[in-house]
Amino acid sequence: MKKQLLLLFSIIIPFCIHAQDESVAFKKAMKNGNYKFSQVILNDSTTLDGLIKPINLDFKLGKLIKSDLKIVMRNGTQRVLSASELLSYKTGIHEMISDGNVFCELLLQGKRVGLYKSETVTQIESEYGLTRTKITERLYFKKENGKFIEAKKGGKFRKTFSIFFEDCTDLKDRILNKDLNHDDLEWIFTIYENCK
Repeated sequence: MKKQLLLLFSIIIPFCIHAQDESVAFKKAMKNGNYKFSQVILNDSTTLDGLIKPINLDFKLGKLIKSDLKIVMRNGTQRVLSASELLSYKTGIHEMISDGNVFCELLLQGKRVGLYKSETVTQIESEYGLTRTKITERLYFKKENGKFIEAKKGGKFRKTFSIFFEDCTDLKDRILNKDLNHDDLEWIFTIYENCK
């Protein structure tokens, strides 16, 4: 009987303590479908756990130029964090990093480089008052040293990518020889990761 009571209390007490830790604001945010559980890493490497949602989406000439996150922690503390204050955050299997203004989603991560995607939302209003939304994807490579490069289609791709990946002669030569282009980003990632 003592063992059963001890087992019962060992289950009930942590549950009660956990329930007391969750504030009204946290519970309200949990019920709101716009919040997702996340781990946020600030620029000073401080880690915060809580529920987050994107807010303060700042549009200039119809383009998203800035976004912030609102985080609600279990104890009820609420903060608004700008992209410039964060290194990254994770929600489920998605990891987002900050470029200082908006957040980029991690697509592929290696030891030497990562491939990221950001989406720019453009709102276009027609002469009839209708609003159309256009989403533009941008892809970036980020090296372990923190250097970023946007993978843009166009004439400067070969030049900028050969400079960015100059520490891998094989990859640099293949880019300059037109063996690899903007459509080969996953292959570029793989070659760079395996470069010696």
